[in-house]
Amino acid sequence: MSDIRWYADNSYIHGIWGAEIEDILVFGGIALDREVENEISRIMDNVKGSYDIENDFPVKWNMRDLKKYYEKQGLSDLYKVLLEDSKVWRRQMFREAAGVDFTIIVALIKSYSTRRRVIKRNRERLTRYVFSDALMRVGHHVKDINGSSAELILD
Repeated sequence: MSDIRWYADNSYIHGIWGAEIEDILVFGGIALDREVENEISRIMDNVKGSYDIENDFPVKWNMRDLKKYYEKQGLSDLYKVLLEDSKVWRRQMFREAAGVDFTIIVALIKSYSTRRRVIKRNRERLTRYVFSDALMRVGHHVKDINGSSAELILD
């Protein structure tokens, strides 16, 4: 039996429907056995190590979310490099993680309006809904692999 951890975050993105603001909410992350966490950390440290600085700096799929953090830390130059190289280091992380057993679990929902006011008014309710859907998917995954427990780590 496996002890599973699901590392997850949510993000808002634009669809193709011409909404005034981001109209798709995505909640997702990776589920992995706790025994392989060190391997994922080693891979991330290896990828980060190619940049001439300590490995203890955050990365996200959407690096733009971290701009203020890097500016506050006096690391604006590193931020620019990471943003510019994001396709490179993301590809390298996935390539190195190809041998690691993990599952990507994602839930998403499209807002039912293109109007900013309507989307903002319903965002909290839609967030709860998509989070519940993601949790259901995690539960199904744990059951499918005959896991013993699941722990959620949310950003």
